Parts: sequence; structure tokens; C-alpha cells
Amino acid sequence: MSRSLKLSLTNLQVFIDCYEPVGRDKTSLDLFWLKDDSLTDLDNLPEPADLADEIIENIEAGLNSFRAVAALLQISGKR
Repeated sequence: MSRSLKLSLTNLQVFIDCYEPVGRDKTSLDLFWLKDDSLTDLDNLPEPADLADEIIENIEAGLNSFRAVAALLQISGKR
């Protein structure tokens, strides 16, 4: 036998009161301020291959840093 619970507005009122943007102080999900002004000139964008190379370099540098930390953790764990 299946049971169903009918919800009404009063069941959700606490949730609405906590999460309604109008009730919060200066809360906005508008991310317009994150815009990168350096990308407004579409004629001067780097080539996709250059961007890919830069991403790969950053990932490899991060991976190497993580490997160094992991090696230090292994050394300190063996003491």
C-alpha cells in the first residue's frame, strides 16, 4: 500500500523564510562582476593551442607540487 503526504505552503514556510533571497542581506547570484575584462577584445584572444599548452603546464606544475608533498608525507610517516 502506498502512502502519499500532501504538502502545503505551511509545511515549507520555514524553508522559504530561511532561503528566500528577499529576506537576506545583499545576496545575489549575479556573477557579472567576475567577468574578465581582458577577454572583451575577441580579436586578441590567444590561440586555442596556446591556451591548451598553458593549461597543461599549470596542471603538470600542480601535479609535481602534489608529488613533492606526498613524498614528504611518506618520509615523515616512516620515522
